[in-house]
Amino acid sequence: MPIARVGTVKIHYEVRGAGAPLLLIMGYRSSSRLWGLAFLESLARRFTVVTFDNRGTGASDKPNAVYTIEMMADDAVGVLDHLRVAQAHVFGVSMGGMIAQELALRHPQRLDRLILGCTTCDGQRATTASLPAYSQLLTLTNLPQEEMLRRRWNIMLSPTFIRARPDILDELTEQALAYPTPGYSAVRQAMAIQWFDSSRRLSRILAPTLVVTGSADALIPPLHSHLLADRIPRSTLRILPGAGHGFFWEQPSHLVELLASFCSVSAAPRSVDVACT
Repeated sequence: MPIARVGTVKIHYEVRGAGAPLLLIMGYRSSSRLWGLAFLESLARRFTVVTFDNRGTGASDKPNAVYTIEMMADDAVGVLDHLRVAQAHVFGVSMGGMIAQELALRHPQRLDRLILGCTTCDGQRATTASLPAYSQLLTLTNLPQEEMLRRRWNIMLSPTFIRARPDILDELTEQALAYPTPGYSAVRQAMAIQWFDSSRRLSRILAPTLVVTGSADALIPPLHSHLLADRIPRSTLRILPGAGHGFFWEQPSHLVELLASFCSVSAAPRSVDVACT
């Protein structure tokens, strides 16, 4: 199992594909398995795709200690260091979008292009989810793991998609159950989200930035994406009609084309050497 050691923490990662390096950063309490194999394989035809499990999730270490978004941004850079990747496109969703912002601010030389998905610049304001969605989130913690996960998808995905693709919900549940996130890790990550605030620093992000979200996101409503796009100097905003918080599950083909176009990837990608140890 590929492992990068960042300080005292071991971070599990995977590399697939060929082309310009693209680092994917997953969101709250989710392992990198939840990107979905079909999405990753499609991306891998355009990019060298690097995925990893944030501390506290998947096959990475799960220390019962303070987590911060800054720590997790440094973990992400540690994976790039381990792979000897000097610069990469970076795509983060939800909490992963907060980590990606912090990476861009702390390590600007390591980014080529930045993609921020369904995220916010202020963890305190991330709770401006719709009241029904927020109420559901508060009641999930006391449920059995599988039932909690299935109800979580109801918050993260649009009702139209849920009705059309119940098989995807089964796949997501299976992957999440394979690498469950301990309750204490979920709490540590939730605290990191609450402490995060980049709102006054966004003007310092100089990398070309794509901000993307779904119009039906009930968890982090699109107004957060509008705010990011307004404050990041070289940014472009794309709202995907009808998609929920998990837009990368709902519209994977559209998203791959959007990322490839934004990152200026040709049909025949150039080869990049990535050290896999």
